[in-house]
Amino acid sequence: MFSFDPYSPAVDADPFPSYKRLRDEHPCFWSPEAQMWILSRYADIVSAGQDWQTYSSASGNLMTELPGRAGATLGSSDPPKHDRLRGLIQHAFMKRNLLALEEPIRAVAQEVFGQLQGATTFDFKDVSSQFTVKVLMAALGLPMGDEALVPEQEVRENAVLMVQSDARTRAKGPEHIAAYNWMQDYAGRVIAMRRAEPRNDLISHFALAEIDGDRLDDREVLLRLIEIGFLPGETVRVVAKARVGREPVAVRLGGQSTFALREREAALILVRPIAGDAA
Repeated sequence: MFSFDPYSPAVDADPFPSYKRLRDEHPCFWSPEAQMWILSRYADIVSAGQDWQTYSSASGNLMTELPGRAGATLGSSDPPKHDRLRGLIQHAFMKRNLLALEEPIRAVAQEVFGQLQGATTFDFKDVSSQFTVKVLMAALGLPMGDEALVPEQEVRENAVLMVQSDARTRAKGPEHIAAYNWMQDYAGRVIAMRRAEPRNDLISHFALAEIDGDRLDDREVLLRLIEIGFLPGETVRVVAKARVGREPVAVRLGGQSTFALREREAALILVRPIAGDAA
């Protein structure tokens, strides 16, 4: 009998055979382990995404939700609340606001990847972690250097811990909730700083976005930052390889983002797989 447990390390390491069987044989599947229905065919997913009256997001869109998040974010709300959040959040991603981030991010890339000049191989995890953390902080406008409110390592550790779950209970434990509360307090202080002295960064744009006098409150800004997805300290692993002599190789960063690399690029990378996964 077919089973699909999205929490399973084996599925996480190589989900594609399960995905194919879901599409071919079980396009609408109930997973007892996850306690959720799973749609796997493109047309069905598109249809469900456009029918919020039937397929509501208001109960949450994560397997293990953070306290108070469900129904309060862009990805976990239905109209009219969703429409309000989308209108305000779009302000931060207007072209002129994103163009302002171009030079800071280019400077980060030059700093991080410049150290590889002349190298024949490099550790992808170490380099990508540096790049992710620095881009995240530059784009969001998190205080760094002399402005830092707390050590960068402390931010990284709590940011990673709050999105994890207990491996045994598959639920948020006290340590995850404590990390989430810590991040709320930290983000609240940063948001207050940017409201008082705005800059060309995403936190400032989220905090100051306004439509007819309506603004995002501090908690809505915080939840949007969590939704963005890239978190410091993510792990890297190879998730798929093309046939011999074919490109590309797919590399996943932290389970959130997948990069396709050309063969000549992949040849320069030393990927350190996470425990239990085969590179």
